[in-house]
Amino acid sequence: MGFLDNSGDTILDAVLTDTGRMRLAEGNFKIAKFALGDDEIDYSNYNKTHASGNAYYDLEILQTPILEAFTNNTSLMKSKLISYANKNHLYLPTLKLNTLQPDTNMHSDGLFVLTTDSITANEFSPSLGVGNGYEPSNNTLFCRVDQGLDTTDLSPNTVLDDDINETQYLIEMDSRLVSLVSKAGDQMSPLYVDDDEQAAYLVTTAGSMVYSNSVSDKDTPGQAIRGPRGSVVEFWLKASNAVTGGQYFGTIGGTTTMTYDSGSKSYKFIDTVVNLTGITTGATLSVNFRLIQAP
Repeated sequence: MGFLDNSGDTILDAVLTDTGRMRLAEGNFKIAKFALGDDEIDYSNYNKTHASGNAYYDLEILQTPILEAFTNNTSLMKSKLISYANKNHLYLPTLKLNTLQPDTNMHSDGLFVLTTDSITANEFSPSLGVGNGYEPSNNTLFCRVDQGLDTTDLSPNTVLDDDINETQYLIEMDSRLVSLVSKAGDQMSPLYVDDDEQAAYLVTTAGSMVYSNSVSDKDTPGQAIRGPRGSVVEFWLKASNAVTGGQYFGTIGGTTTMTYDSGSKSYKFIDTVVNLTGITTGATLSVNFRLIQAP
């Protein structure tokens, strides 16, 4: 992977994914959808005081080196460009972790921690900020994500327009390590698992994991969004059988010292990321999780 020099003529660098190459070989390759992103761009480089005039305000942005095309979907297109029919929106919606509600607390290390076998699960109480990823039905902690306009310029009782109010989300994770469950521990089925072993789950207001945030009082405690509120996503993770059996800790993990109910000791751990994307707005959020297991 490298950067392309964008200081001269425009460069088009395109590659096919594994699925694209397969369909090309089968003779039925057809571009039906595409997405645009601006992950590399720092808009603070827009210089309205450039000595050469307004034709040069965006020169540094236009000359920003861009990443070479590559096919790993877990590492690119984090910031997709979107269009809104309503040109009067003053703010764009965001996804924000809510750790202010009961049982949504992170571990003191600044991420969500889940146990991966029965021995480790029995060593931690929920008060330590460690959830049960071995038997999620016995878990009390969960991850909550709030959606809306995080601004004090608009009242929380303002109703969001449909084009900025999420009703469905795509949740992506490493299928080798974890799977998606509801906060009650109900197992979800992935929409698909791609060639990078990333599982994608579609959750909507028709299910139990997404619901409308009806709290409109700005002074109500436990709210992460300061302005108009849209929907809420609540979920947890279940450790895979491979992880429960001890796989991957030696190859992509490490060891760390943690305080448990009876003292402190070293635990094996693997860090992983869960990505949430709003289907309507394209808003994204990455949430860090740590899987732990007693040695």
